[in-house]
Amino acid sequence: MVATEASAPPIPTHLLALPVPGPVPFPTQQPRPLTVEDAVVSRVLESKLTAGERLVALVPEPVEGEWADPATRDVVGVLATVHQAVRLSDGQLQVLIRPMQR
Repeated sequence: MVATEASAPPIPTHLLALPVPGPVPFPTQQPRPLTVEDAVVSRVLESKLTAGERLVALVPEPVEGEWADPATRDVVGVLATVHQAVRLSDGQLQVLIRPMQR
């Protein structure tokens, strides 16, 4: 089944912006792994998952100083559902996500 406008979940007004290295993935039906290396982002994500929030916005990882200028803060992201999160032995958080819509 393909997600359509009618079957897509309502988008909350505030989402956690999860920076991803490299290009932001296109929406697909296939879950994919993502490693969250930033300790602060992983703690915030874990707390949101504990609270029952499963939607995140995948955004490109900023280059040093890239978002310092307010004019460059508009970025294209992808709405994704977090299916599972596992803390690895090295402290990183491995999450299984499914990109849903741009």
